[in-house]
Amino acid sequence: MRAVRVLLVVVGAGLVAVGVAEALAHLTVGQLGGLGVWLAGAIVVHDALVAPATAVVSRMIERGGRALSPASRGILRVGLVVGSVLTLVLVPGVVAQGRGTSNPTVLTHDYAVTLGVVWAVVAVVAVVTVASVLVLQRRSDVRGS
Repeated sequence: MRAVRVLLVVVGAGLVAVGVAEALAHLTVGQLGGLGVWLAGAIVVHDALVAPATAVVSRMIERGGRALSPASRGILRVGLVVGSVLTLVLVPGVVAQGRGTSNPTVLTHDYAVTLGVVWAVVAVVAVVTVASVLVLQRRSDVRGS
């Protein structure tokens, strides 16, 4: 397990290095400043909104889902985190679309609908996975009896 973690850290650091090199090679100083502001804003939004909301809902899953196995509750929490991260990716498009643009080719999708579809897909995948875990656990219990 330690080797996998080391590998993931090395791959992650390598990808960050590629990203930094590409940014330095292709962005102006002004664009780099804008990128820095955007990244700082992303950290603030994550720490002020996403992490606390995810922690609260995760706690609700833990308390309300006592009938579910720990694995099932974990699956629901993973779905919550995935949905939260994808929401962070799509919300700027939703906001920009709400403001409107003079160039219709800039925002080519209905980002609010896309966000709804993303959450629906995440929910369906989580529920199907939890149902599969429950079926496998019941089969295991029947065989073990």
